[in-house]
Amino acid sequence: PPNSEEVSFWADSVGNIWKQTAQKYNLLFVNNDSVFKSKGDSQNDYFEPHGRGSEHCSDKGYKLMAESIAVIISRNYNINN
Repeated sequence: PPNSEEVSFWADSVGNIWKQTAQKYNLLFVNNDSVFKSKGDSQNDYFEPHGRGSEHCSDKGYKLMAESIAVIISRNYNINN
């Protein structure tokens, strides 16, 4: 899924809208698209297999997203684990 041109275009376009909205309302923004892209060729490991017809995250992908959100919240609110 992440290597799909359509999905990449969607993520970039929608990600920009979400980022602008967060800035407008002074909200935290977590760019999970860049988190997945940082995984390089292994980013497919974080999504459901292509044959399922879904381009959603696997449990491993949702865990990665949750971890990146937790890091941003911790940094911005000075929360220590």
